[in-house]
Amino acid sequence: MPVTREAFVADDVPVVSAGAIEADGEVLPAVVLDAAGRPDVADLARVHAVEGMGDLRSGVGLYDVGPRSDWLVRVEVLVDDPVRCRFHLVLDAGEGQALLAAAADRGALAIGCDPPERSGWLAVHVDAEALLPVLARLAEGAPGGGAADGGGGG
Repeated sequence: MPVTREAFVADDVPVVSAGAIEADGEVLPAVVLDAAGRPDVADLARVHAVEGMGDLRSGVGLYDVGPRSDWLVRVEVLVDDPVRCRFHLVLDAGEGQALLAAAADRGALAIGCDPPERSGWLAVHVDAEALLPVLARLAEGAPGGGAADGGGGG
């Protein structure tokens, strides 16, 4: 049974803005999240700064049903160490394509919570090879038949 649009976006952490940040002389694609309802997500950057980087993975899914203007990209973040936290964010296809292409190029996506000046930034490894099928599908732009996954790891 195909995934519904509602199920695809359920329980996402809302994106406040997407763009880029400069960190240690490098420009990284970045998103700022509204984690007001998810204190575990809001505290991740602090925990990783104190405890050190642990086991962080990412994956991406594409909801490509109907006209391209309705397509969505879901980025999943899985943290197992030093704390356990799982969340996802959802972007429209146009914004998602540009952000994921930059993330694939840089190998990372910076995630901050609103306001990032207080929460800090968390750099999540992005598996460029796993993103290729999703980026190709986004570039293709033809209507498809369901949710596609491009796993990630790292």
